[in-house]
Formats: sequence, C-alpha cells, structure tokens
Amino acid sequence: MGRIRKKCLHGKFKCNCAICSPKLFCEHGRQRYKCKECKGAGFCEHGRQRYTCKQCKGGGICEHGIQRSTCKQCEGSAICEHGKHRYFCKECEGGGICEHGKERRRCEICDPDNYLAQKIRRAVYGAFQRQGEVKDEHTLKLLGVDSWQQFRTYWQAKLDYWNQNNPDDPITAQTAATDHIKPVRAFKDLPHGNPNHHTNLQPISDPLNGEKSDKWQQIDEDFWKINIYENPEFIQTYLPYEMSPGLANSFFGLESTAS
Repeated sequence: MGRIRKKCLHGKFKCNCAICSPKLFCEHGRQRYKCKECKGAGFCEHGRQRYTCKQCKGGGICEHGIQRSTCKQCEGSAICEHGKHRYFCKECEGGGICEHGKERRRCEICDPDNYLAQKIRRAVYGAFQRQGEVKDEHTLKLLGVDSWQQFRTYWQAKLDYWNQNNPDDPITAQTAATDHIKPVRAFKDLPHGNPNHHTNLQPISDPLNGEKSDKWQQIDEDFWKINIYENPEFIQTYLPYEMSPGLANSFFGLESTAS
C-alpha cells in the first residue's frame, strides 16, 4: 500500500503550497515548473505544456492525437458512460451543466459575459465563412479592442441607445442579433475597412436584421467612413439608406432631395 500524502496546515500538499515551499514558486505566484513566463521545464519549445503537446508527443497525448483523458476511443477518464465529456454531460449531472440544463459557460443567465463573447465569436467566424476565408487571429484583435470588458462597454452603449429609441421592441445582449453595419458582402466591391472591427458591429432586433440583409450603396459607404468606422463614440443604430435615409440625409444636407 502506497504512502498516504498529508496536507500542510494550509490545506494543500506541501509541493503545491507557496507558503511551505516558497522556493518552488516564482515571482508570478506560480509553481516555477509550470510558469510559462519563467520558461519552466513543464513547457516545451512550442510554448505549450510539454505533457499535452502533440508535436513533442507528450505523455498526455494518445495514439489518436488527442489528449488521452478526453479520447473516446481510449475511454479516457474524462469520458462518461454516455460517450460525452463527463463535466458537460447532462445525464451525469456534470459540474459544467447549470440549473437551466445548459453548459454553464454558454448560459445567458449563469454567465452572461461569456455568453456574449461566444455569440460575438460566432458572428466573426460566420463573417469569415461568408468571405471564404480562414479565421487565423484572435477575436479580440479582429475586433480592435484590448479586452472583452472594453467591448461590453461599447455594446451596452449601443443597446441602451436602441432601447431608448425602441421602447416597444427592447433587446438585451442575449436576445439581440449581431449585425454587421456594413454588410460582409459589401466588402467585395467596397473593400475599405475590417468587417469585424467592433465599430462595424451593432445589436439590433432579429427580424430587422433579416430585413436589412445586404443592402448597401455609396451614400452608406460615405457616411460609414466618416462617422462610424473606427469611431466608438457613434452609438446610434445605423440602417441602410434604402431603409432609413434620415441620418445620412441630415449629415449630407439632403433632406430636400429625399424621396
């Protein structure tokens, strides 16, 4: 029978306790071996944990090229009797399932911030698919923001504007459609800008998003370049000139020529 490991006074195994074993911990408060910044021995030349690096053929990678614990064919320890990841299995009441029967990280009630981030990631990925391109950069970089908090602040201002002006049709970060102000398809003929920059995204109602479709013309492009793109202070909801000419007419002094 193996030796029973005892925990220290701080409720941890001694090797995992920064108080009892300070020499094992780095200036970043992590175990030196597991610290990427300190180039700990637990990290390989590819910048990944050596144990789970496919290129290094780490011990945690199985013959199928998957982390052994999550491989169904290897009957990994993280796979339950239902053939699912145990943590996210509803039948097993996994810890990743919330009281609403959803993955906690994707539940608009339990984790609204992460839910919004996932929603925006899907919109960005969808834009790349429609363009026939591959998404090979982080979403935050494509959005042109430093953090999700910065994006949420921008998004909330847009939501507030919509709800103040559409009290009979309120939306939330969870229910709103993610609209590309300048439609993704318009970038084919008018390539200026990045379709997924956060200032080209706005929350609107789902029915309106369907009605808006890919409508876009030169006057929209001109207004967008001057007032909207890369201007996070523009919080108004912008609809194509064909649907709502008011903003562009007012800006360009065209009221008298409006049909």
